[in-house]
Amino acid sequence: MVIIRADSLAHAREIAETDPMHSSGARSFTIRPWLLNEGRITVEVNFSTGRHAVA
Repeated sequence: MVIIRADSLAHAREIAETDPMHSSGARSFTIRPWLLNEGRITVEVNFSTGRHAVA
C-alpha cells in the first residue's frame, strides 16, 4: 500500500499513472480516498520520581 498526498483523486491518479512501474504495465493500481491522521503525542513517565508529562 502506498499513500500519496494529492489535492484530489484526479491528481492522485495523475501521479500514479506517471510511475514507471504503472506506465510500463508491470504493476496496476487502485485509487481510494484515505484519511491519514498525522501528528504526534509524547508521553513521558519517570518511574523513579513518579513524574509524568504529556506534550
